[in-house]
Amino acid sequence: MTAKTFLLIVLSCLLVVGCKKSEEKNEPTPPEPTFTKITEDQLKSYFPYTVGKRLAFESEESTADLYYTIKEVKFTNNSNKMELFVSMKEEGVHTTGLSYQVIEMKTIVTDSKILKTEFTNYRIYSSSKVWETTGSYTYDASKNDSLPEKIVLSNGAIIQKDKGLVYYEDHDSYKWYFWAFLQ
Repeated sequence: MTAKTFLLIVLSCLLVVGCKKSEEKNEPTPPEPTFTKITEDQLKSYFPYTVGKRLAFESEESTADLYYTIKEVKFTNNSNKMELFVSMKEEGVHTTGLSYQVIEMKTIVTDSKILKTEFTNYRIYSSSKVWETTGSYTYDASKNDSLPEKIVLSNGAIIQKDKGLVYYEDHDSYKWYFWAFLQ
């Protein structure tokens, strides 16, 4: 093989490799997925509670109202995971030292887009749970433009933005509606 032929082969190879690299650079890159990121303020807006705040619920089926006091509000925000926990205890007419209801709500947000909420309502009698009602809800912000005004859980309980828990059914199927903050 002559030097001239060898040089033409090398130049042809370089030209082919150079064209392939140019083609790779011209390919469109897929756009980054965009979604509404769930922020700390947005999460907290569904649970506008502070320890000691009192809430009143009324029912069409019951002659007495239920009064709850917020016993615990706990929020953490660590590396792509926010957690918010609220616990309220029934106070007042229906309660004795041995018997009262508790409502607990726990919400976890992962990767700023997946919101999972769990709701539990139970009665304590003599330091033991005697019944329990639960519900859950999952929301994926990457599939929607904005957060919903209301979170409707699998058991029918409703948590509304800027109001908190506005509706739930207890173990006896009484429907309870939020009607006032007392403190």
